[in-house]
Amino acid sequence: MVQTQIRIKVAERIEQLSQEPATFKKRLLASNSTTDSRTPTYVDIAPARVYDEPGKRILIVLRTPPCPHNCTMCGFRNEAITKVTSEDLVAQLVSGLDSTLSMVETTTPVRVSLCTSSSTFNPRIPFAFWENAMQIVGRDLRVLEVDVEARADEVIVQSNISRLVHLQTILGQDKRLIVGMGLETIDNFIRNNLIGKMLPLETFESAVNSLGNAGMNAYAYVLLKPPGLTEQECVDECVKTIKYFFNLAKQANVPHFRTTLKPLFITKGTILERLYLEGLASPPTLWSLLEVLKRVHHLGTIFSPRTDENLSDDRAAKNCPECNLRVHKAIHEFNRTGDVHSLDVESCACRESMTGVKI
Repeated sequence: MVQTQIRIKVAERIEQLSQEPATFKKRLLASNSTTDSRTPTYVDIAPARVYDEPGKRILIVLRTPPCPHNCTMCGFRNEAITKVTSEDLVAQLVSGLDSTLSMVETTTPVRVSLCTSSSTFNPRIPFAFWENAMQIVGRDLRVLEVDVEARADEVIVQSNISRLVHLQTILGQDKRLIVGMGLETIDNFIRNNLIGKMLPLETFESAVNSLGNAGMNAYAYVLLKPPGLTEQECVDECVKTIKYFFNLAKQANVPHFRTTLKPLFITKGTILERLYLEGLASPPTLWSLLEVLKRVHHLGTIFSPRTDENLSDDRAAKNCPECNLRVHKAIHEFNRTGDVHSLDVESCACRESMTGVKI
């Protein structure tokens, strides 16, 4: 009952903050002369399982026009630009690939994750770019998987499914195009009132079924510790959500699917940052992340990126200085191999004080 009241309080505060147009809904986009439309917002390379083998994941966050939605925690709007051409985006992609693929051995499988400030189907992003992108990344024999992102309410549109099938054809049938969608949590109140996703669960289910019917691959973003949840609640909620998605994807006959488990980080210039400064939101501990991974690892492929896309000012999931590095290393190794034994790290005195779990 107490926790329900806390969530209602957080939801009411989010509603108040969303009415401050100068701060949130009419933010000045980064469209001035200091923004380079031919340079990606962020690039990262990290260990990951690719085609069920240890490999590398290359993340390229493309600088694009913003998403029309205003999720509580999303900071990509701050890095968006008002206009971009297909040529600009190709230059961003090539820049990101050139700075990362040179660090990958010739025998290492690679997944390229292409993110934007909005969605693959944003009409202000030329679709011709996505066709060019599949050709460019498909040329490298190491690249076996390519991620793109879309909202579930876009995926249920048949013309968009046809576009995804078209992109898979360009990429090549020996490589996986994987469509990522933000589920975040199965709890409708948390997803829509605390995260601001404005997405009915039924729409997400329809999107997964649409992908399965088309023979397309899928992954779901799941958020660890939305505002208003305790450490234990966020662990339980993530476990339920991951189980739900894996069961849904199996029933929908999705050929390949995984979960991307993202611990909350505090993004600059967002409603979430205000909640954080007011003591109404905080990142999870790494102990909570470990607990989720241990409880669901056997269900399917789970990837938990360490990166905050350079958006958080280091306000991300962490433990105390004594154990922080070794827990991060354990998660990196789990991402690379999927071996749950890599998560068997020595405990620390901070665990009980941070999570309430006795050691």
